[in-house]
Amino acid sequence: MSTTDPARARMRDTLQPSVQLLLFGVAVTLLGVLGVVIRPADGSAAMWWPAAGIAVVGLLVAHRRQRLAVVSVLVLAGTLSGLVGHRPPLVAVLLALVNAVGAFIVVLVLSYHRPDPRALYGLGDLMRVLSASLLGGITAGLTAGVIAVGLLDVGFLASAAGVAASHAASVVLVLPFALHTFTAPVEAKLPELAAQWLATVVVTAMVFAPGQRLPLVFLLLLVLLWPALRSGLLTTGLHLATVGIMASFLTLRGAGPLPFAAGAEVRPELITIGLVQVLAMTMASVMLAVLVTVSQRRSLLLETSRREELFRVGFTESLLGILLLRPDGDMLRIVELNGVAARLLEGQADELIGTVWCERFDPADHERVTLAVANMAAGDAAGWKSEIHLASTGADRWVEVSISPAVEGTSAGDLLTVQMVDVTARRAAEARLADLALHDGLTGLANRTLLDDRLERALAETQRTQMAVGVMFLDLNEFKDVNDTFGHEAGDRVLVEIGTRLRKAVRDTDTVARFGGDEFVIVCPGLANHRTLDELYRRIQVAVSAPILISGSRRRLDASIGVAIGNASSQARELLHQADTDMYAHKTAYQLQPVA
Repeated sequence: MSTTDPARARMRDTLQPSVQLLLFGVAVTLLGVLGVVIRPADGSAAMWWPAAGIAVVGLLVAHRRQRLAVVSVLVLAGTLSGLVGHRPPLVAVLLALVNAVGAFIVVLVLSYHRPDPRALYGLGDLMRVLSASLLGGITAGLTAGVIAVGLLDVGFLASAAGVAASHAASVVLVLPFALHTFTAPVEAKLPELAAQWLATVVVTAMVFAPGQRLPLVFLLLLVLLWPALRSGLLTTGLHLATVGIMASFLTLRGAGPLPFAAGAEVRPELITIGLVQVLAMTMASVMLAVLVTVSQRRSLLLETSRREELFRVGFTESLLGILLLRPDGDMLRIVELNGVAARLLEGQADELIGTVWCERFDPADHERVTLAVANMAAGDAAGWKSEIHLASTGADRWVEVSISPAVEGTSAGDLLTVQMVDVTARRAAEARLADLALHDGLTGLANRTLLDDRLERALAETQRTQMAVGVMFLDLNEFKDVNDTFGHEAGDRVLVEIGTRLRKAVRDTDTVARFGGDEFVIVCPGLANHRTLDELYRRIQVAVSAPILISGSRRRLDASIGVAIGNASSQARELLHQADTDMYAHKTAYQLQPVA
């Protein structure tokens, strides 16, 4: 299995291009014979040469590496169809080359600087197809004219014009089979498709009926609009080819309004051929233009519908609160909102529509929003983003608000899009982080960073008030015995209790900080005299020395307190150092006391 399966796969890969080329050659041959059949009896150029169109299709869909093989098949198949049409062998070969050259020119023009030469996405692409068909027809016509003069003893101009027109008409009629437009579903169902074909065949037969001389050719455009509007490019191409074949056959047999009566001053068959060619190219050009326009419109509608659905899903399912607002004087009324926005506003979506969005804001925030919308309306700002306080039945709520025009490029006088994000938890987290950065994690007192800031501020304030700043440095005596006897957890509880007592003992304007371990610092600004600091000193001693419950037993702790007083000329570090030195002096004296 492992050895034969790859071999079979390689065989399929080898045979598939060969089979494609064989089928392509058969198609070129059959269409070449068809061109001979629909050629006038006098042997002049056909009304349209189907083999030219299929040649372009073959070269266009083939890979670049296969194009040489495609050209070879074109020449062989074209020669065979020429021999079937009783042309001399040399002429058959040369005209087959003419067909290949014309097709190559068309493909070259379609592929020039185009990533997808088969795309028919707009009217510009349609003009490119028509221009390529015209250039390919002219090239084939000029080449055929030279051959006609040299081998067939036929006038250059007549041969060149006839071949150019027949090739161009064929390419325009057949090329749609290889092109593609925007991806769009075929809306017509089987009964409608059958009705389209019935209308095409019946109207074409009626227009080109024997003895019918009324100028009803315009009816063909009407019936061909049906598949162009409702079906795809392939179906429209099949209808065009069908009309072209029927018109050619019936006109050659003298039916329809195009043949001229015998005896005219000019050759009637040439005029008839020209009219059929003009008809073919006009029908193809109009139908392709309609089809491209319809395809564009359908694709735009599908894209718009898809985007609208994506917007609707995004609007409804968004994790953000989204609102559409319409300015109404100085008010912003809610046009639409999703569930998240309704929850933020603490209401039901249908009840909130039509209400004023800012009515639950703080007055200051309301004023800021009004000013921002006015700036946007004046063109001074493209949008606005800020955090606002939202009145809530529960705890305070903060939301981040972003406002912008609902449609880019419009003013704030039109609809506005608002996005709301609840940032209450984030602000609380930021506040906690800020608090942790400035406060002691155990006692909640100020830490060294906040202590330095408060002391610097207090000293700076003395320059204005001419009052002193007091600093007390406190250290708990025998705190090490508490830790050793009762454990560090008990020691932490003692520190928390001491911090609470210190906060209650001082003034509201004073700052209590934990300096480290069992050391505390109290900053006392705005001292008019020493008596105030002495009073604070005694209150702190009383607060610290009060009995404290430690692990079920009541203990009494003392503290060594150092004091320093500063003024406008003092430095914070020096003041702390003075208080620390004074504290150590008291602590040394305490330790030297005899044990009772």
